Amino acid sequence: MGVKWIFLLSLALMQAAYYRRMKWSVYKSRKLVLDVVN
Repeated sequence: MGVKWIFLLSLALMQAAYYRRMKWSVYKSRKLVLDVVN
């Protein structure tokens, strides 16, 4: 039971980190586009 919980927890953490990275990459690329336009 413990191993299953650890696996699920690590999976959720990885998913959250990936989502956060994707979100920030979108913001960064948008900022880059604004810099290029200006």
